[in-house]
Order: sequence, then C-alpha cells, then structure tokens
Amino acid sequence: MKHISEDLERLLNRPIDRGGFLKAAGGVVGLSVLSQFTGGMTFASAEESDFAFAVLADSHIDPNSPKHSENLSRILTELSTGQKPDFILHVGDVVESGFSEEYQEYTRLIPSSLKDMIHAVPGNHEARWDEWGKEFYTQLFGEANYSFDQGGVHVIALDPTSMLQEGGYFNPSQLEWLRKDLQKTGKKTPIIVYLHYPIGKNFYFISNQEEFFKIVEPYNVRAVFTGHIHREEVWKQNGITLISLPGIKVSPVYHWVEKKSFPLEPSVLAVYNAEFTSGALSNKKLLVEIPLSGEKPAEHEKPREVRVKRSDSNTSVLRVEMSQQASVASVRYQFWPDVTYAGSNDGNWKELILADLGSKSGLWETVVDTAGIAPGSYRIQVRVTNNVGEFWDEVVHMDIPAQEAASSGSRIAWEYKLDASVQAGIVIAYANTASPLAIVGQLDGTVTALEVSDKKAHRQWTYRTQGAIIGTPALSADGSRVFIGSADHRIYALDTTKGRLLWSYGGSQPVLGSPLWVDSSHDGKASVLVVIGRTLLKLDAATGTVLWMTDIHGFFAGRPEILDQTVFVGAGDGKVSALDIHTGVLLWQKTLFSHSSPYRTLLYSPWYCNPTALPDKQTVLFSTVSNAYALNGATGANAWTLKGGYMYAGYSVLIPGPEPTLVLPDEWGTATAVNPIDGSIRWTAKTKQRIFHAAPISYNGIVYLTSVNGLLTGLDAATGNVVDELQFSHHYVFSSPALSDQMLIAAGHDGIIRGIRLKKPII
Repeated sequence: MKHISEDLERLLNRPIDRGGFLKAAGGVVGLSVLSQFTGGMTFASAEESDFAFAVLADSHIDPNSPKHSENLSRILTELSTGQKPDFILHVGDVVESGFSEEYQEYTRLIPSSLKDMIHAVPGNHEARWDEWGKEFYTQLFGEANYSFDQGGVHVIALDPTSMLQEGGYFNPSQLEWLRKDLQKTGKKTPIIVYLHYPIGKNFYFISNQEEFFKIVEPYNVRAVFTGHIHREEVWKQNGITLISLPGIKVSPVYHWVEKKSFPLEPSVLAVYNAEFTSGALSNKKLLVEIPLSGEKPAEHEKPREVRVKRSDSNTSVLRVEMSQQASVASVRYQFWPDVTYAGSNDGNWKELILADLGSKSGLWETVVDTAGIAPGSYRIQVRVTNNVGEFWDEVVHMDIPAQEAASSGSRIAWEYKLDASVQAGIVIAYANTASPLAIVGQLDGTVTALEVSDKKAHRQWTYRTQGAIIGTPALSADGSRVFIGSADHRIYALDTTKGRLLWSYGGSQPVLGSPLWVDSSHDGKASVLVVIGRTLLKLDAATGTVLWMTDIHGFFAGRPEILDQTVFVGAGDGKVSALDIHTGVLLWQKTLFSHSSPYRTLLYSPWYCNPTALPDKQTVLFSTVSNAYALNGATGANAWTLKGGYMYAGYSVLIPGPEPTLVLPDEWGTATAVNPIDGSIRWTAKTKQRIFHAAPISYNGIVYLTSVNGLLTGLDAATGNVVDELQFSHHYVFSSPALSDQMLIAAGHDGIIRGIRLKKPII
C-alpha cells in the first residue's frame, strides 16, 4: 500500500482539478487511508485484550470554513502526541459536499502517525450533493460496509446513505452482508456498530431502521456510535447503548473509549466526552460505561408477542403480551410518523392498558385510533419502557380498509419485488409485447422491464450496468429504444423489446441525471441530450456518436429541456444556461444564486431541477430550493417568480383546457396551481407528507402526488381538494410513477413495483 504522505505531497503541490482528482490520487488505492478495510471483509479476531479508540463526528471539512479544519486538527494533534488510540472511528460527514479540494484538505490534516488508524463511514454530506457519486470517498477510505476485530471485540461499519438524498435506507444487499457478518462473528462476541445517522429513540433518518434492530437482536451488539445531529445523546434501547456525538464543525470535541477488563466482572466500554475547553489537552469526562456481557438494556421488556386483530365491532385492537420478568413502566404505540422525513419526531404516542391483572404474563391492549387516517398499509410502533428509562421497540404492520378512513379510492392491484432499491423514475414503453412495459432502473445498476396489466406484472428482461441508476430513463417516440444513464460513467441505449444493447457511451464522470430524447425535427435525425458531471452532450440516438459537448461549469443532476431551437439546463454554480441545439454554443446565461462558498452556492443552485417549457412556447420554468423562475427562453428575462422550494419536488404537471393550469408540488408537500402565463395562484393544497423527485400525474381531472413516505394523494385539478388517498409503501419513495391505462405504476426504496388502480374520473 502506498503511504498517504506520498500522495499528499503530490496532490497538495499541484493545482486543484476536480476532474483529475482520481487520477492525481493514484487510482483507487493511491490515497487510501484504510483501503485494506474494503468490501465487507472481516479479519480474524485478535486475542482478548484491553484497548482504546477515539470516535469523531461531523467534521465537515471545507477549505472555505477554516474553523472546521482547526477543530479537527486540534483533536488529531492530541491523538497523535498524547495517549495514542489503537484506532479511530469517524461516523461521517467527513467533508462538506464532496468536492475534491475538501478531501485534499482533510488528508492534509492527518498526522502521519494516524494515517493507518482512521476507519470511516460516509454521511449524507458525502452523498447528498456529490457529483462523483462517492468515488472520492471510496478512493480515500475504501468500501463503506466492512468489519474488523480488536481485542476480542468485533466492529462493524454501515453505510445507509442514499445517493443525492438526505435520508438513509438499509438496502437488501447491505442487510444480507450484515446477517452473514454477524453469523460469522457468533452470538457471544461483543459487537460495536457505527454509522452516520442516529437510529431508534425519536430519530427517523433511516426509513427501515426496524430491520437493523431485528437482524442484530440475537447477537451481542453492545454499542452503536452515530453522528449527524451535532449533539451528544445517550439512550438504551433493544439491548443496546446508543450514542450520538457532538459535531466537530461546531467545537473541538470527540469521544474517547476504553475497553477495560476486571477480575470476575464483565469487561466494559468506558466512553468519555473529550472536549477542549482551555489549554492544549482535552478535558475527559465519563459519559457512560457499557458492559460487554451479561444482561442487556431492556432485554426483559421485549414483548412475547405484538399483534393487531379485528374485533367483533369491526375495530382494530392492538395487543402486547409481556413476560413475567418484564419491569414495565409503560406500553405505548403510535403510527410510524410518516409526516417526518429524515428527521426526529417525539411522536403521537398513545397508552395501552393492562388487560388482566391476574394473568401470569401481562397483556396490554387498546383500540387503535384510525380517525383521519387514509386507507392503506401502515407500521405500528410499540414501545415498552421499563422503570429505569430503558425501552424496547417493536414494529408490526396494519392495513386500514377504506371504510375506516375519511376518503376512499385507489387500490393496489399487484406487487412485484425487485432485488434492489428504485430511485429512478419509471417509464412505460409500448413495444412489441402483449402489454405495456414498465422500465425501471435500480440502485444496483440493473434495468428491469416488466410487462404490466391490470392484474399482474412479470419480468420481460433485465440488463445490468456497473453503477447506480438515479435519473429517469428516456424513451424514443415510438417506444422502441430506451436511454439510461448510470453512475458507471456511461449512458446506454437498449432495445425495449428484448433489452439488447444498441450502444453505450462512456464519459469522465457518473451520469446521475436524466437523459432527454430529441426528435429528428431539429437536425434531420434523432438525438439524446445528457449531462455527464459538468458536461452537456448531444449524442446521435442511433449510434451514440458525439455531435457536440459543452462545459456547463457546474454539476447538474436534472433533465435538460428544449424550447424551439434552444436547450436549457441548470447547474451547481448557481446559473441556468440556454444553448443552441445545433452547436451547443451558449446563447445566454443567468445567475439565480451566488455565494463566496462553493458549498452554499451548490446548495441553493438549480442543480437538481428539471426545466419545463411552458405552454406559451416562449417561457421556461426553472426551480431552486427558494423559488420557481419563469424565464423568457430567448433572453433569460424574468417573466414571473413563485416563492417556494420546488426544485427537490422535481416536476410540475400541466392541466390543459381553455385556461391551462400548471400544478407545482414543493418539497414540503404543498401543491400550488398557477396560471402559467403570469404565475398568479389559482389554489394551493397541503398533503400529509413531503415530496421529493416524484412527478405528479394528471388523470381524468385528478392530480396524483406521490410523497416521500409512500402516500399517494389525489387532488381535484379544479379546486385542489383532496379526493383520494392511499398509503401504498412503508419506505422512501423518490421515484416518479408512470401511468399505464388506468393504472399508476409506482416504486420506492423497498424495491417493490406496485400497480395502483386509480379513482374514477371526477364528473
């Protein structure tokens, strides 16, 4: 393995070049601090011994924020010159936004004596805005799911981050790796887990976190270290002591952890808060001691059984059976708080009542309150708390039929389970098959075509790329070809009937946005527009030959748009651009946001928007997290502005008619209907969940909105009134649905494709 000092010397003595960073770093292993900890590899257990390690969190390194570097440097200086740890864990948000200069600044801060000690996992700041798709991170630290052994303790690193998203999800392959790693470790070995997001308690950053608790339950997992919230908290749940750390970006503070052994007593992990209040050394205060064997927190409060049953009075009764050993202070339940996306929520907990005081085991029950709840499938979260404040959570599923809800309508006709999460939008191709084909891109790089009907779906073909598929595929006008971008740096053209590769084109960066098919009316032949990193390309649709390419000077993960003879894109440099469709020459450019910090500029830029040509054929709509801007396509002059965070919701839908209406959902779940000519508001409607990257669907007078936690909402296109609701998924939905006849085809991070019957038309 190369020494990091050699790479640092090379990198730090040459100009910063984002595009050349990987090459300058000497390949995948050239800058690796811990490249030996890759791919979930598990090393042989060391003999039982005492040891010490440090835990760091949320350093957010950014050359434009020197205080962050100063705080981390102060900690690393102590760790390299004082009592040296056996290893160091970093629980993520190592850098601010994934720029190459941020990673270079981070490597500059590492003392040579610590270069082989740092184990890290990515946080959302390594994934949320990263145009390189975590390639820099992987190059520096290796794969993000791995494990190792130290002094008789097994340490597991997990990465539930989602590319270009804020929240987290444990994908199926990651959970399977975790199962196998735990099985290999055995049920007696003490285990430490670390990841970025807090998990359990009142935290809902990871949408399927109950799967983690279920998998680790039989094993001796004693401690979980997390970050993200930039504050210190300790809670004891489901047999585990969980700890969140303060953020280094806020102050120079870390955790010092010692494994201590005692004669005839369990070994413990002693966790200390190490904060620099004055002087050169930190002040270490004991935070918590965690036994590595013996009784686990709240282990007796695990229910024997949790179930929901229908009563004779047609109500749902929740019953929780406890063992005699339980020390129960309270048993409560709530619907999983789907109103929360990637955040915390103290919840709307309701008490269960002890049903039979004379029973050998306590039976607690209550009637589930379903008032105002839409029909569909839900998670019920049950929490049993003991007399010392420890608790155990269990999750059960519950279906609510339409007659119990305030509204009724849509129903799931069929489900089809894929092997990996879906984040890309779905497209429907009417190829040479008996039924339409729903084409779906997955995060493991697989493209799947499903033949769909009103009763079922079956797999027609699959094609495998080598990187995650984030953007929505593009179809040719006749549906015979589909164009798909992949994080493996390539765009693929496939035959839709059999999934046969027609051509592929490789670029210098991941393809994280959505391509656009262009008909032959412009140049006499069809073409494809796609942004690869910071470069907009026009490719021959038949051959993949480059017709032109233009540097747009900023990351763009949206979809280009065309109006007349002009192509429109946004970018992470705060600007939107209009280019000649024949040559790629810049016609005009307009700045929508500017800041001295590249991170702040990216954050508020139109980097993830989908420009939309408006029906006047003169105006193009762009969005940021602050406003929607209708700009004159010929000049860039502002036609109208609508305040709101419309970029991350991603799309709008036009309701045709004598007076057409443009409906724009925002990321907070509010839909606004406007006059597309002047931007005047016709109505607004608030849904119950937030919306991210899922396009609205217009069907027979109803606008359907797909929310991030799986709620489908139908709005009357004329008034905005809610006329239909269905909770169709338990997990994050970032995928735009598609319409096939009277069926909505929707997907999400759970990898399940669903055919949803839509409500009858509004008369």
